[in-house]
Amino acid sequence: MTTNDKTGGPAFPVTPTDKSGQIAPTECGMTLLDDFAAHVAQGLLANPVWAEKAGPSDGISRLFRSQISQASFLIAQDLLAERERVMKELNQ
Repeated sequence: MTTNDKTGGPAFPVTPTDKSGQIAPTECGMTLLDDFAAHVAQGLLANPVWAEKAGPSDGISRLFRSQISQASFLIAQDLLAERERVMKELNQ
């Protein structure tokens, strides 16, 4: 599946139906970009090098939080771009 949406679309797409079986309106929820960024942040924070920069768990600085957030979304955008490239290649 390819998409022009820069967020990658919904991370966990479903087609909800109401009690009568009709397709119900949906809320998008978390995007694939959000999901990728969350996994990247988790990996960065699990890395001992980053953890050392953070200091005590109750004293994580604003600068450090900002760096993790920015890095997570930049890497997530790269993951989406690579996913799009691979999907196009597979569909040729």
